[in-house]
Amino acid sequence: MNLYKFICERELDYFERIINFYIEISKEQARQIKEDEEKCKKISDTAVDEITGLSTKDRYYDDICDQLYEDDVVRQMLYRSFVVSLCTYIEHNLIELCKKLKIDNNEKFSLQDLGKGSIEKCIQYIKISSSKTFLFNNNLSALVKLRNVLVHDNGHVRSENIDNFLKQFSGSIFKIELDKNDVIFNEESLTLYLNFTKTIIEEISQFWETEDE
Repeated sequence: MNLYKFICERELDYFERIINFYIEISKEQARQIKEDEEKCKKISDTAVDEITGLSTKDRYYDDICDQLYEDDVVRQMLYRSFVVSLCTYIEHNLIELCKKLKIDNNEKFSLQDLGKGSIEKCIQYIKISSSKTFLFNNNLSALVKLRNVLVHDNGHVRSENIDNFLKQFSGSIFKIELDKNDVIFNEESLTLYLNFTKTIIEEISQFWETEDE
């Protein structure tokens, strides 16, 4: 039994639960908004407030729009955090793999000798220290670039950099969506990032397989 793989599967289940929670929250918010819109349609008061210049119906509708905006802002914050967490999880497991390879090979050369333990440095160390193939493909490279934008620029891409930014994801499975220069996500895209993380963890876990497995 590959104990490492078993542990990772349990850990990845937490991420799965988070996505399911997000989906349920989104459904509830959509239901509430629809309910509020139906109430708004039934409002017959057309008297205009002297201060705001709005009728009761208009004010109610504005409240709905404000709520939609606020919900979306918080939702995108959570979604960005989720993707960054997946990247952190991948990086953590790659660092652990590098430590294992150092011990297994009785090497003096360590990950720290390559510099900061980033995903790219981990892949470099794995290639040096193992005969097994680890695919540092366009998808993982693209995920690292996305993570950097989310962490360092809060998901915002300057107008003059948009074309170059999107080119970095050419050939990857990730389809980047922008709204007013901000990277945005939905539940479907989160599932895609999680499934990709599972693929990477599956690949990492092969290094923990024993001869008799």
